[in-house]
Amino acid sequence: MIETTTDNLIESLYANSLTVPAAEYRDWALQHLRSWVTFDAAQWRRINTAAQRVFGVSYSGLPPSFSSAFDRVRHVDPVYQKLERGEADAVTSAEFEGLEFNPAWARLYAAHEIQQSTGVFVHSPGGVLHELMFFRFDNDDPFTEEQAELLGRAARHMASAATHAYFLLRGELSAPHARRPAALVDARGLFYEVQPAFVELVRRAEPSFDGEMLPFEIAHNQYDRVFSWKGLSVYAHAVDDLSVVRLWEGDLLSALTQREREIVSLVCEGHTQKSIAAQLDISASTVATHIYAAYSKLGVTTKTELLRLLNPA
Repeated sequence: MIETTTDNLIESLYANSLTVPAAEYRDWALQHLRSWVTFDAAQWRRINTAAQRVFGVSYSGLPPSFSSAFDRVRHVDPVYQKLERGEADAVTSAEFEGLEFNPAWARLYAAHEIQQSTGVFVHSPGGVLHELMFFRFDNDDPFTEEQAELLGRAARHMASAATHAYFLLRGELSAPHARRPAALVDARGLFYEVQPAFVELVRRAEPSFDGEMLPFEIAHNQYDRVFSWKGLSVYAHAVDDLSVVRLWEGDLLSALTQREREIVSLVCEGHTQKSIAAQLDISASTVATHIYAAYSKLGVTTKTELLRLLNPA
């Protein structure tokens, strides 16, 4: 029964990652999960483990102030302690029935009428921890082992689908190289969102990669244009005070169609649009369309920028 339930839930999580706005997806996923496993409240926090910084919190049935209050007592919460020690993927408070709890922890939970809890940790690529806590207000309704298992499996896919939604739907689909493996990093290169394929590419190029931060710096003049790093092509652009970095294998022109590569090569050789049109037996307007498409993909706007990109020396 749980296998069928989990499969249906996972399918719905990924299907809706393509339709629910990326900024709302985590809140939606928590609410959606309640129709599969009942709970009265929940908190989903994302933590950069290298910086020990909470950078995103979603709630269901809790006030925004809960996160900071929870931070002050989480290390005396027996559920959280067991998760932090890595002893289980999902832990329920029913395991600790009869235990005398720390007064500070007990006061926080009593203030929010919390009687039962289940916690789940999901460690994602790039050193990002997804910390999910689910709560019930009825002391006579503990989470079962089967429900904790379902919450644990669902949480792993919720984290993956949320990253998928972020890079696909947060205004990225029309951006250059939108479907390339991506990461969201801060000025130090620490990861805040990262796709597994991105980590895999970096690790192949840099075996000593620690998995927590970008192993190369991005100069100011490298934004919004393609550049190379260890045989990989890189494209980065700013998003608020962070940067989206995209990575793929192949040379700088690998993103272009065969016709676009052909025309770019002729442009670099000094041919005019008119002469290119004559050589290829197409109209000048078609040449212009291909040049515009190629420039957009490469993140350049002029022939001078194109030549500098392809011949950096």
